[in-house]
Amino acid sequence: MTDPNPELPLTLGKRVIIFGKRKGTVRYIGDTEFGPGTWVGIELDKPTGSHDGGAQGKRYFTCPAGHGVYVQRHGVLSINSWQGGGGGG
Repeated sequence: MTDPNPELPLTLGKRVIIFGKRKGTVRYIGDTEFGPGTWVGIELDKPTGSHDGGAQGKRYFTCPAGHGVYVQRHGVLSINSWQGGGGGG
């Protein structure tokens, strides 16, 4: 079954899951200098990222080293939509 609303609006501070694997919190949404399209900057719960919110000399958001990742919008789902609206935690 596919996500019933894959384009559910993301907002800063929203809890998300990336490609069904890593969980985190949205810290940036918008254009970047490193690639075309809309990017989502996420502070991951665990240090499985590749940076601290900066990319190519520009800071888009701030988080602990190793907790930051940028993903294009299609790879990010709200945790609630991914879990089918269930709670838990």
